[in-house]
Amino acid sequence: MDIRPNTVSLAEGFTVLREAARIESFQPHMHLRGKAMMVEALLPSGQKQVISLVSDFNFNWMTTYVYADDAAPLLPKGTIVHLIGFLDTTPANRNPADPRDQGFFDMKGVASDAARGSTGESCFL
Repeated sequence: MDIRPNTVSLAEGFTVLREAARIESFQPHMHLRGKAMMVEALLPSGQKQVISLVSDFNFNWMTTYVYADDAAPLLPKGTIVHLIGFLDTTPANRNPADPRDQGFFDMKGVASDAARGSTGESCFL
């Protein structure tokens, strides 16, 4: 993704679960341009479910959010995991790189790693 200077934009990644999976944790990872990150499941039934949302990302305090056993999402085979990163290169971002600089961002590795689990195995986002 081409990140334009002085803009608020988003980067997306998608992956399809080849087998049923349990999501164990989520760790948003963006650099100084990161503003927020969301993971949603697009279920085979057509329903959309937000799995995680970190609305005030802080690069200096990256956390892995681990689901409690009774709260870990169980997703059926065929679910599309949709990862969305919100980026801010404006002066309003309190931690920006120089907002005049253009940058690049690639989410495909993040999304493709999200769904390696199979039945009985766990996935980590």
